[in-house]
Amino acid sequence: MATQKAQVRLDEIGFKATIGAFLGVAIALAVGRTYIRIILTHRITVDDGFFFLAVVTLIAGTTTLYVDVPYLFIQQNVDPSTTVITPAFIQFLLRSLKIQSATNVLLSVTLFSVKYSFLFFFHGLLRRVRWLTIWWWCVLVMMVPLSIIFMCCIFIVCPYFDERVLTETDFLLPVKCSTPAAVRRENDILRASAFMDIFTDVLLISIPVALLWRVRIPLQRKLMLGGILSLSILTMIVSIVRIAGADLPNGMVDSAWVNFWLQIEAAVAVIVISISAYRSLFVVAKSSHGHHGGGGKSP
Repeated sequence: MATQKAQVRLDEIGFKATIGAFLGVAIALAVGRTYIRIILTHRITVDDGFFFLAVVTLIAGTTTLYVDVPYLFIQQNVDPSTTVITPAFIQFLLRSLKIQSATNVLLSVTLFSVKYSFLFFFHGLLRRVRWLTIWWWCVLVMMVPLSIIFMCCIFIVCPYFDERVLTETDFLLPVKCSTPAAVRRENDILRASAFMDIFTDVLLISIPVALLWRVRIPLQRKLMLGGILSLSILTMIVSIVRIAGADLPNGMVDSAWVNFWLQIEAAVAVIVISISAYRSLFVVAKSSHGHHGGGGKSP
C-alpha cells in the first residue's frame, strides 16, 4: 500500500482498457471451453469445478480492481510534503486497502484454482503409472499449504482494516503499512509470493514433462501435453514481470503495477486452461476419424 508520491508507470485509462480486454478474452474462451465440456463431450469432472471457480473469481477480482483503479492512482500520486491528513482522506485510505485486499484474495484464488484444475486433469492421465501417481500426491500435498499462504500474503503485508492502520505520530502520512519496516516486509513478501507462484508452476509442469519423456503414450496426447506445457510457461513469465517491475526508485512498491500484472497473470491462466480444451477437442476429433473411436479421454 503505497502512500508516497511515486513515478507512476501505468496510465489509468490504459490500465482499465487492458485488464478489461484480458477479462473479455478469458471469458470468451471460457464460454467456449464450457460448451465443449458440457455440450460436446458431456463430461464434468473435478478439474471443471476448479475451472468454474477460477472464472468466477477472475470476474469478481477484475471488478474490484476496476473499482479500485482511481484509488490506486490517487494513492500513488500522494505527496507527503503537501498532503494534510483529514478524516475523509483516512476513510479513502481504508476503503482502498479493503478493496485491494479483496482483489488480491480473489485473483489469488483464480491462480490456484487453475493450478488445481490442471493438477486434477493430470491425475486422470496417470492411471497404471504408480510412481507418477505417488508424485502427483506429493505435488498436491506441497501445493495445499503454499496456496493458503499465497492467498494470505496480503494480510501479512497489512493486517489492518480500520483506524488501527494509523500510527500515533506526527507524520503527515502516519500509515503503519507504509513505514520503512513495513515497506521492507512488503517487498520480502512480494518476492516470496512470486517464488511460491513459480515453484508451484514448476511442480505442475513436472507431471506432463514426466509423461512426455518417461511414459509411452499416444503421439496425439503427447502433442496435447506439449501444448499445455508451452502455454503454462506464459503464466510464469507474467509472474516474473510482476515481481521484476514492482520496486519504485523511492523504495516503495508500485501497487498499481503489482495489481495490474496479478490480474493479467490470472486472466492468462484462465486463457491457457481454456485453450487446452480446444486443443483436446481437435485431438479427439482427429482420433475419432482416424481410429473409429480409439484413443484416450480428453481433458
